[in-house]
Parts: sequence; C-alpha cells; structure tokens
Amino acid sequence: MLVATPIQYTRDTFLGLLDHEVGTHLLRRLNHRALSSSTKLLARQQSHRVEEALATEEGLACLNQLVRLALRGGQALLYRPALMYVAAVYASRMSFSGLYAKIAPYCLDEEQCWRACVSVKTGGIEDSSRLESYGKPQVYFRGAVDILTQRHVIDFPALHSVKYSLAVCLSLQPFLQEQPLTFPPALLSNLEEYKRGLAVIAMENFM
Repeated sequence: MLVATPIQYTRDTFLGLLDHEVGTHLLRRLNHRALSSSTKLLARQQSHRVEEALATEEGLACLNQLVRLALRGGQALLYRPALMYVAAVYASRMSFSGLYAKIAPYCLDEEQCWRACVSVKTGGIEDSSRLESYGKPQVYFRGAVDILTQRHVIDFPALHSVKYSLAVCLSLQPFLQEQPLTFPPALLSNLEEYKRGLAVIAMENFM
C-alpha cells in the first residue's frame, strides 16, 4: 500500500484507509480463496457482470473507510465518490477544460479538481477534448449506495467472504452463513457497532 506525501491523514482517517485497503480488499480476497469448492460452483452458476462485482467491492471499501469516523462523530460523507460520479457524467458532455471549470466549485483545491478530471478523462480516451467519459470511477458511489439502501437484509460477514456482486452475495447468503470467515476484518468484531456506523453514514448522506 502506497501513501502519498505529505501525509494528510489523522489517526481515524488512516485507520479508515487500512479498513479500505486491507480490511476490505485484501481480506475479502483471502476469504474468497478459502471458500469451499461447492460454494464457488454455486456462485459461478449465478448471472453476474464484472462491473457489478467491482461496484460491490469498491462501494463496500468506501463505506468501511468511513465507519470508524462515523462512530466517533466525524463527518462520514461520501463526498469523493459522489464527486467522481458527477464528474464522469459531465465528462461525457464536456471537454477536459470545460469539466475542470464545471466541478471546480465543488472541489477542495486545484489538485483534487485536476485528479478528478484526469480520472474520468483517461482509461482509453485518446483525446481528452472530446465529449467522452471513463465511467469506472462511478462504481464507488453506486456500490456504496446499493449497500446502504439494502443494509437491513445484508449479512455483512457473508459479504466480506466473497468477491462477488451484492446480488450474488444475497442469493448465496444461506450457504455463506454456514462457513465462518477465515480472516474476519477488525471492523466486524462488533457487528452491531458496525451496523450503527453504516446507519450514521446513511443518515449523513441523506439515504
């Protein structure tokens, strides 16, 4: 894991970064590998798209990054994922310079604005002046919203045990619940507190 300098993290936000990269991406991958072959076979029989699995993966990581902050009374806003979602929409209608001018009022500084524009104007787009958009950055916000709106029916240990989409995870929950997590994330050590953190995030983001 690479951390840019100068480091701009507080203790809580750095722990959130670890929850994102290690507690979600790494442990979800390790838990997935430890699944029984029969469960993996059932999952392969489900109809799912790679984009949907990516949305679940990144959306869950974004939420996990904010849970500790939410429980400590900090601002648990999905600000950056929302900014990237909107930037991708505008990028399909504007040139790079037009997009920069459009989203600048919503960015914290010039560097954030520049990075947002670069993210949605790259990824196979040869001419950034054309009215095209790289839509992958939208999956973070979309995945987070999907999880928050369905959080009351999600078994979160099960969701952390596989690298499939939310829809596939929900259909496999009865089977996944029979298999304890091989590598449980620290955030899930108190499941009720974790769910309370998600409820705070949902409330702060008007969901």
